[in-house]
Amino acid sequence: MGLKRYALLRDCGIPDSRIGKILMTSTRFVGLSVDSVKAYIERAENLEVPHSSRMFWQAFVAVVCHSKATVDAKFRLYKSLGWSEAEASSAISKTPKLLHLSDKMVYKKMDFLMKEVGCKISYVAHRPALLTYSLERRLIPRYHVLRILLKNNVPEGDQDFFATVMVPEVKFLNKYVLPHKEKIPGIHEAYVAACAGNVIN
Repeated sequence: MGLKRYALLRDCGIPDSRIGKILMTSTRFVGLSVDSVKAYIERAENLEVPHSSRMFWQAFVAVVCHSKATVDAKFRLYKSLGWSEAEASSAISKTPKLLHLSDKMVYKKMDFLMKEVGCKISYVAHRPALLTYSLERRLIPRYHVLRILLKNNVPEGDQDFFATVMVPEVKFLNKYVLPHKEKIPGIHEAYVAACAGNVIN
């Protein structure tokens, strides 16, 4: 990418490390003209992601990877879930990765979050990062642990679901699994099995 194009991204507040990541993501970026970069920056801005946000580079990548028609279709997808126009816009501005998710996976995750976890539509809309985590390796296993804890009257089982999903793996184990191995034999094994796709009820 030429110096002018590189400078345009830096002027948007995208750090060099992220620009490097953008270049490595796809060869498509390499051939962009200065005018194309400007146009994509404008499209990213139209997603209401400010330059000051560390999400701006993700918004830029999203609009480069997806046509305007595709982005518009994604907005319709999230509105079809029951999200308002404002909720869909806010969610995508906070979490541009939503534009990369397949319709099938979005519906599958929403089905799990609403029917199994009991999340309200607005709960997910205001915590859109939930949809970016793996259903099989993150959402289901962690919910399984919370159910086990709740069943055994452990207070941690009643924690906010989003908060438990966001916790890094080591911290999750140290707070929700390992301290309860004596009181709840097999909880660690159950979590490991759930992460492998085998939920043991």
